[in-house]
Amino acid sequence: MHNVNEYLHNILDCVEEEIFWKDTNSVYLGCNKYTAELLGLKDPKDIIGKTDYDLFPKAEADILTYDDKLVIRTGRKIVFSSEITTATGKTIFHMCSKNPLYDKTGNIIGIIGNSCGINDHKKAEWIKIEKVQAEKEIAEKISHTVEMIAGHIAHEIRTPLSIIGVNIDRLQAELKKILITSYQQNKIKNFTDNIQYAIRNSSNVIKTLLVVTTSCKLIPVTG
Repeated sequence: MHNVNEYLHNILDCVEEEIFWKDTNSVYLGCNKYTAELLGLKDPKDIIGKTDYDLFPKAEADILTYDDKLVIRTGRKIVFSSEITTATGKTIFHMCSKNPLYDKTGNIIGIIGNSCGINDHKKAEWIKIEKVQAEKEIAEKISHTVEMIAGHIAHEIRTPLSIIGVNIDRLQAELKKILITSYQQNKIKNFTDNIQYAIRNSSNVIKTLLVVTTSCKLIPVTG
């Protein structure tokens, strides 16, 4: 009977693309033979326990580690492009995807990544995809910020409007006690009615603003 782990590793070693997996601290747990050869490692097992800081310049390792954390934090797949220098000194443009790695209970325990070298035509396509993804993330952040600001503004406006409304009611009650003629009462009532109308109208504008803000999403314009 075949050893399942050995059988799986043999399959991965036949794939001429980079395949690797890490834990939640971005520490490598394994890779296939193709990845090890690109990184100048004698055996795929040599990558175990290493991080990107052991394999790449710090600036590049910072970016790769940030991507790992993003996948682990959001539970979402990300796709990005990068240029790497192989152990032979050759620079390759790579398209890389990273996915969250789950255990049997559905908890994220790390990431699994896949990278492949691409030609100039595919390079242009993937750069466009990466740009759209970045613009989408920026648009989502802007939408969230606008929603928060709108909510804060609505709260700040509603508070004084509520105070005004309460005091108008109290003012009407007090005026009824001191005003004698119905003419005076009607005149004051018209003034207070106008103020209350303005308050209701302002409240409706605030509600509309919040509905529009929460229902509309900013969509990045791409070329």
